[in-house]
Amino acid sequence: MNVPMHKTVRMTFWFLLALLLIVPARPAAAQSTPPPFLFECGKVDGYFTTPRDVAVSRDGYAYVTDGAEHRIQLIDPDGSFVTGWGSYGYGDGQFREPWGVAVNVSEGLVYVVDSGNNRVQIFTREGAYLTQWDGSASTGGRFSQPAGIAVHD
Repeated sequence: MNVPMHKTVRMTFWFLLALLLIVPARPAAAQSTPPPFLFECGKVDGYFTTPRDVAVSRDGYAYVTDGAEHRIQLIDPDGSFVTGWGSYGYGDGQFREPWGVAVNVSEGLVYVVDSGNNRVQIFTREGAYLTQWDGSASTGGRFSQPAGIAVHD
């Protein structure tokens, strides 16, 4: 049976309208905090704007790079936010689009590829800045917009 397209669209519209009027709305589950607004989600701890990479340690903690928010977030094995660090800039512990991340649990180190600053920054697992491998290849350094990293644990 072939039903013309305009009749199918009309029948679907009336079906959806009837469904909205007949089925009672269920109350939303109570939330302790309201969800973030669209385009503000990455500014809230535990949410991301542009997650670029994730490294999961042997003990189940996830380190996530958020490029647009220029920060790293640490998420526990249950999915809850633990801490975060970083901001936009050129200084120690600051980022210009962090991309890659790797964690070495035995040494307690987190390696973050800071692509916009042509470097790899090294932190403690809690986010304290330690040192960096830096320099643009065009100025005699080691990197030109690095994007990924891997370490042996």
